[in-house]
Amino acid sequence: MNYSTSQKAIQRRIFQHVIQNPHTFFAVVQPGFEETAHKELLLLGLQGCAVTKGGVTFRGTLEHCYTANYYSRVATRILMRLCHFRAYHFNEIYRTLNKFPWELYIHEQTIDVEVSVHKSKLHHTERIAQEVTKAIAKRLSLFGIQCNAADTVQKIFIRFDHDECMVSLDSSGQPLYKRGYKEHISEAPLRETVAAALLYESNIGDYATIIDPMCGSGTFPIEAWCILHAIPPGANRTFAFMHWPSFRKQAFSNVIRTITDHKKDITIIAGDSNTDMVAITQHNSMIACASLCIYTGDFLKEKKDIGSGKVLCTVNPPYGKRIHIDDTVKLYKRLAYIFKEWYPTWGFCVLIPSNIRKIWDIPVDKEIHFSHGGIPITALISHRGR
Repeated sequence: MNYSTSQKAIQRRIFQHVIQNPHTFFAVVQPGFEETAHKELLLLGLQGCAVTKGGVTFRGTLEHCYTANYYSRVATRILMRLCHFRAYHFNEIYRTLNKFPWELYIHEQTIDVEVSVHKSKLHHTERIAQEVTKAIAKRLSLFGIQCNAADTVQKIFIRFDHDECMVSLDSSGQPLYKRGYKEHISEAPLRETVAAALLYESNIGDYATIIDPMCGSGTFPIEAWCILHAIPPGANRTFAFMHWPSFRKQAFSNVIRTITDHKKDITIIAGDSNTDMVAITQHNSMIACASLCIYTGDFLKEKKDIGSGKVLCTVNPPYGKRIHIDDTVKLYKRLAYIFKEWYPTWGFCVLIPSNIRKIWDIPVDKEIHFSHGGIPITALISHRGR
């Protein structure tokens, strides 16, 4: 089918096929937290949400895509599903994608194609990426649009599974765990999306005080502050969809204006025995405008008086290759003793390597399994004292 290459004609097609029509989106989620993300997206008003391994599918307009990017604390990125087809030969990829109306979705941007393959005849990922890039560039050239002619990057995800190719457009840009406030990090930082999911699962709003005594770069306490003060995770960053030809500033502004204030009078405490980590948390919390009570102290040796009210303690101790397994076991046994003897009424969310899970002898209400830095981790959540 021949289309007019005039800008007016292209804009009309963009309005008819991209802006007006609903689309299928996929919220990529850290495996283990799909149900958490599902609940969050439903609360954001998104429709047709369905949980699959590694994420949540939903249907909606571009405004719903903006909403998911701007407000979701748990999703890693939001993909727009563009098309899917079967292919057994490389020329089928080129032929199919050369016919796709890329001019409705991409401006003059650098194209970055990411390919994954599972049980398919075509398994050479670099060759697949080349065919995709070539097809897109050829199609766009018909409309006077040049690929790789700008500093902005548009990522396209290609997923082959049993010879079925799914093509998705990244709407997020930088992963959504990059909130824009963390300039300095610890050696093995917890992603903000994981911290937020764990805080949700810990029922953060039920407590009067949140404390993280091994705060590292401050991920848990800063995320807690942002959740409790309804600060959108996307407030201090940009998104890939802002460079789409379908992007309308007014529509995005309407999404932002729906924010409501839900401040809660909860004390958030961050501490660490490492003065460098305390300084990093102070710096990051200042950028995030998070008002935390920050201290230097050793949680394993010094009993802390929090005062009255229900307390939730989040703990992500050091573990992994940097620490000998015997030292790790001793650390967690000490932690368990502290929660039993010093703070028997505190709720907690403790991250523990899954291979030593059995040494934790305090009953828990919930366990969540995920991977952090390639290490299988179990989050132990208890709602004691509620």
